[in-house]
Amino acid sequence: MGGMLACCKEEKMEIRKRDHSQVSKAPIVEAEHGKARANLSVKAGAFSIGAFAASNRGKLEDFYEVEHKVIGEGSYGSVQKCMYKDTGQWRAVKTINKKFVKDPKQFQEEMAIMKLLDHPNIVRLYETFDDERNVYLVLELCSGGELFDRIVADGKFTEQVAAFCVQQMLRAVNYMHINGIMHRDLKPENWLLAETEAIEKTYLKLIDFGLSKRFSPGDFAKTKAGTPYYVAPEVLSGRYNELSDVWSIGVIMYILLSGSPPFSGADTMAVLDSVRQADLSFDQKEWSAISKEAMDMLKVLLMKDPSQRVTADSALKEAWLTKQHASHDLTQASQAGVFWVWQEGWLAGH
Repeated sequence: MGGMLACCKEEKMEIRKRDHSQVSKAPIVEAEHGKARANLSVKAGAFSIGAFAASNRGKLEDFYEVEHKVIGEGSYGSVQKCMYKDTGQWRAVKTINKKFVKDPKQFQEEMAIMKLLDHPNIVRLYETFDDERNVYLVLELCSGGELFDRIVADGKFTEQVAAFCVQQMLRAVNYMHINGIMHRDLKPENWLLAETEAIEKTYLKLIDFGLSKRFSPGDFAKTKAGTPYYVAPEVLSGRYNELSDVWSIGVIMYILLSGSPPFSGADTMAVLDSVRQADLSFDQKEWSAISKEAMDMLKVLLMKDPSQRVTADSALKEAWLTKQHASHDLTQASQAGVFWVWQEGWLAGH
């Protein structure tokens, strides 16, 4: 399992057994030359607590006690735990060195998107600080690590646990789509677990909105953005919409159930060629024990023609999810959706 899947993972190549060193792990992005990015706003009538996560003019240390221990690190900077002095609540602070921000406008857009989003399965940005050297993002603390690491540690998931994950992913993405935002880089390492408990006892939280983009119904994006294993074929053609996110969830679901990606290759070009062909197969022995409903759902999520592909909203009503919910006590998933069900109906005008 780890040997197959590690090739899909950014910055964790040491766990792979097979040599997939020619496959790019980083997102692929083509610049939108000559186009200014539009200012983001939530769909008219939508309510978002996150919209009030304004930049703070004070100093971080005036409001938070920051632990010295680094709990996460990358090319952008580091992440540490911090305690909000007023309430004693633990949060995470992401420190970003300004000199590493290559595109300030794109970075500002990412922050704007995060401030707008307010959903149980999306990590919350509470507030931001900055000084001459750094930008500080105070975020919801997710102590359970990346979904990817759980996949590698546990191997393929049961259908019940996979359904628990997919349901939450679709809820978060449907919320984004309702509000006119596509993520464009959905993959297991961009889903964190809120707690260190078993997956079915905690919640998924979507992160990393660096490639996210605003859209209007009927509009098509052109920028080729995403990560090779998870990118939709129409993205590679340079004309796509928010349904490219649904494709990426389909890829993740396939990995959760089988332990390997549906479209692979020895190097980046081979992977992208496999994605373009979109030849979905259930021939591996792992699929002999998987239900017909699961495979039927994968077929509609991974429909090559996006005009025939299911939406995130419709996918939530697929037989596989409803059956798993009925046959297994997905109490935590149901609780995670209490606020969402109310909010979804209100935002959609139902």
